[in-house]
Amino acid sequence: VLMFDFGAGTPDRRGDLRVNRWEIKDDFKTVRGPIRSVIHLLQAKRGGYDDGGRPYSGLTFHRTVLELPDGDLLAAVYCWFKGDNMPCSYQPKMCKFRCVLLRSNDRGRHWNFVSTIAVDSKVGEEGFDEPVMVRLSKGPKAGRLICLMRTGGHDCPIYQSVSDDTGITWSIPKQLGFCGVDPDLIEMSGGTLACSFGWRTPNWAMPKPSSNLGNRLIFSQDQGDTWTHLTRFPIEPHANTPWTTCYTSVCEIARNRLFVTFDIGKWGAPVRYIAGREIVVKR
Repeated sequence: VLMFDFGAGTPDRRGDLRVNRWEIKDDFKTVRGPIRSVIHLLQAKRGGYDDGGRPYSGLTFHRTVLELPDGDLLAAVYCWFKGDNMPCSYQPKMCKFRCVLLRSNDRGRHWNFVSTIAVDSKVGEEGFDEPVMVRLSKGPKAGRLICLMRTGGHDCPIYQSVSDDTGITWSIPKQLGFCGVDPDLIEMSGGTLACSFGWRTPNWAMPKPSSNLGNRLIFSQDQGDTWTHLTRFPIEPHANTPWTTCYTSVCEIARNRLFVTFDIGKWGAPVRYIAGREIVVKR
């Protein structure tokens, strides 16, 4: 098992950033780390600010590190390049992000830049961030990489880009027909794609959240060409708060049985924890 810290340090003069990793080789009996991994990214900007206006290095590992058949690793991250200076609409100190692909041929010790997955200073509130990526294992598009990305808050669409050459080139980002934050994406055992995400209310100061607030699943039965069967799953029925900040994760625990985790509560509230829900998928 390899685990990577979400945030890398500021690039040095050679364009090298460092991020912590942990290695587990005995079924979680012991954990080795933190150990430094090096990311060589000459284009990387030397820091900026996060969505709270706090100083931040900018390069973020998010969700996906996947293994190719030859043993190399791919990671989808978001960051700033030199010249990425378009301010975010709700936090002018933060610049809009881009999503890029990194590759490692030594089990995550060193990473090199492969390509930009998506960048467009005119898209969304935040540019492209919070990517999640899968590699299709079956069907006519086997080997294709599919990357879904956040572009902002409740009214900003999730975008999709695909690559058929192991990430060297990517399609023009396509706006999908649903909005939300922090998509997660899996290929189910039968080949259906499942994506979890959340629709976040624009005003956290309200006494009650918008009726649209909540977490959702959506599916693709044609390897990402179309997305259908948008399904909202309710906040845990016994929760003593109606709030969620809409961060989710999804996995398949048995054929056509999903387990989705999501957060209960909101920032600064006395109630904050992780809930889970089992979902059966039927035609």
